[in-house]
Amino acid sequence: MNGYQTSPIVGVAPNGTFLVTYFDSQFDRICARHYSATGTPSGPDPCLAVNSQAAVMNEFYDMNMSPNGEHVAVVFTDYRNVYVQSLTGEGQPVNGNEVLVVGDAGLWEDPAIAVDDDGDFVVVWQKEDVPGCNGGMMAMARRYNVNKVQQGDAFEVACDSMADVAMDSSGKFVIVWSAFDGDSDIFARRFKANGTPDGSAFAVNQNTAKSQDGPNAAMNAAGDLFITWKQSETQIWGIPIDWPIMGRLFPATGPAGNEYRVSVYRGDNPLGNRSAIDDDGRPLAVWVDWGQDGSNYGSYGQFGQPVLPDVDILLSTAADGKMGNLRYARGDILRYDRPGGAWSIYFDASDHGLTGDMADFAQLPGGDMLFILKKAATLPGAGLVQPQDVIRYNAAAGGFSLYMDGSDVELTKKSESLDALAIDADGSLLLSLTGSGAMGGITALDQDIIRFTPTETGPNTTGDWSMVLPGLGYNMPKDTMTLWADTAGDDLYFYMTFDRTVKVSNDYKIPRGTIMRCRPYYPWAGTYSSCLIDLYWNAHEAGLPAKAKIDGLELLVGD
Repeated sequence: MNGYQTSPIVGVAPNGTFLVTYFDSQFDRICARHYSATGTPSGPDPCLAVNSQAAVMNEFYDMNMSPNGEHVAVVFTDYRNVYVQSLTGEGQPVNGNEVLVVGDAGLWEDPAIAVDDDGDFVVVWQKEDVPGCNGGMMAMARRYNVNKVQQGDAFEVACDSMADVAMDSSGKFVIVWSAFDGDSDIFARRFKANGTPDGSAFAVNQNTAKSQDGPNAAMNAAGDLFITWKQSETQIWGIPIDWPIMGRLFPATGPAGNEYRVSVYRGDNPLGNRSAIDDDGRPLAVWVDWGQDGSNYGSYGQFGQPVLPDVDILLSTAADGKMGNLRYARGDILRYDRPGGAWSIYFDASDHGLTGDMADFAQLPGGDMLFILKKAATLPGAGLVQPQDVIRYNAAAGGFSLYMDGSDVELTKKSESLDALAIDADGSLLLSLTGSGAMGGITALDQDIIRFTPTETGPNTTGDWSMVLPGLGYNMPKDTMTLWADTAGDDLYFYMTFDRTVKVSNDYKIPRGTIMRCRPYYPWAGTYSSCLIDLYWNAHEAGLPAKAKIDGLELLVGD
């Protein structure tokens, strides 16, 4: 093939067959090609021409396949005119050539299209140079049946720009757009199959302090809606996040979900975000980013919402306390039932012989637990335990044993006592010190998170040290007190010794009692050394007494 071929879009039918459209520069045309579920092309022609008109703007076209896979609709523009074409699921034109939607009397761009199971479709586009509109932009829309016959007049959506459309199997549709009023925000409106509005426009983004742009919407057959967009530059811990991709789910029934970050890489400017949602309501987002894999542009995706569900939370506190009728002692492990909101005792320290003052804990697969202590103590089975050591509790038989002898691996000073502990997916220990220390060729401060990878555990401990998360690089103002690593993913959860609300950088506040989450920018590198830090959960808002300080944390994923 001569020239270049760009801007591919794919539609996948329920039976696994799929249709690919793309722009062919040699003939200024949009091509379509159908494939079997195994990827075998249907027919010898690599390009079934979608359009007969020349001079198509390759960046200004869109394709959508119906939920049942039997119909495809395409919209394109040459910047002065907007055209639509109806295709079968195999890419064959329906009822002749494309038809003109609008043209001649204005500038038109950014078209989008959606189609239902009968082949009826809705097209939206952006009209420029409209007097009285912010930036001169007007989002327009028009309905068509499968034979490309207009179903009513074109109608104005909003005096704004960058519109997209999504449709369910019955023909009900949603139009989403970016509205500018000082800062840009994303709005959407539902419509019935006959084109009449189904309720008022509603806000999509929840963070209104930043500008939002580039919305893209997807709907499944049942009407579950998923919208992605780009959010303006954000500063967290003094590190810029340039236009992160955001997402939000709007189920057909029930409340909408919260917005969340889809992309976590600190890239220059993600491009071309597109949304999809399967029949089970699980979202998919894809986009293009620069440098995420260590090279040039690459395509990336996120399936499902990258946050943990409402799993139960385990924590311990630095002092005795009371919540209603529940009394607990330091060393006890409390369980918070999410989303039920009830507190209970998960591990009673006195019942299990843990007489020392616990600094943190971690749960091993199978139920055994690891502990670190704030002060030296003698424990049954383990003997004298120092605050630089890690001990193991046998859940089945009871009793303790030495898991990591700190003195064997260069933890000997008081400032090298441990105050945070987690287990990573590979079995290594993630730790933090009460002060500064030097071990295995690295130097760590109390804000830092370090890794110990054991080659042998027990009384004769051996292994290697490495840096995981340098706290000063994130302007962390306090000591890291507790950790939990999501061994099923890449995230790291931690708590720091804030005794009040702390303001970090220019616009980010961390209330006391907050568990924070580190989402690595470079998960492929196997390190947390650079990550997006956000707020996960606040213990005091969940009922923990205001003066209680957390010193242990675990999330019960899969419990």
